[in-house]
Amino acid sequence: KMAATSVREMKDALTAAGISFADCSEKSELVARYRNVMANSASRSGPAVPPKAKASTPSRNTPQTPVPPKQLSIEEMGKEADGSDGGELGSEIRRVCSSNNFYKILKVERSCKEQDLKKAYRKLALRLHPDKCHLSGAEEAFKKVSKAFSCLHDSRQRGSYDLNGEEIVQRGASGFRGGFRDEDAEELFRAYCSAGSKFENVTSAIKGNPWLLLTLLTEPPVYPFG
Repeated sequence: KMAATSVREMKDALTAAGISFADCSEKSELVARYRNVMANSASRSGPAVPPKAKASTPSRNTPQTPVPPKQLSIEEMGKEADGSDGGELGSEIRRVCSSNNFYKILKVERSCKEQDLKKAYRKLALRLHPDKCHLSGAEEAFKKVSKAFSCLHDSRQRGSYDLNGEEIVQRGASGFRGGFRDEDAEELFRAYCSAGSKFENVTSAIKGNPWLLLTLLTEPPVYPFG
């Protein structure tokens, strides 16, 4: 019905039909032209269909789903920003990231003592920490070293790992709480490798991850500083 059609709707319909209404100085002229167009449209294709509303475009403020970082291949790891090879340290990153054996990652024997584990962990963690090493893949290598040490340093987890392999870690058994988290690596590093106050480092790490207390109770950390 014409009474239900607003001036704006009539103009939109005329625009959609490609009909100019610039010369319509009175509303009556606009209505007459609109009626004429609608009548012609109905006679050609049946009942007139209201013009489709324009599809809304996403707002610039609409949050975008973050794109996950590209997964590097082993060959792409251990490189400088310009693509050149990172030398011995680059080879170390590729070695760590290509292995799923916790003992091989830390470069220790299966019969190694607790002191050997801590020494191997500190040496690798200090070299591979992302704040110090900027080669590609360094962060991934650092996390793998931390995960291996966190498991093998605890006697119960080590025994389970020797029997079941990495599966025991992935399913969150023996204190892993659903798996080793990224933040656990940093907390472990602060407890064993930070150069700050020893007591403050351990206390801060335990507050962030109480499960580290199990690791620390097995044998206190030996600090490389002080």
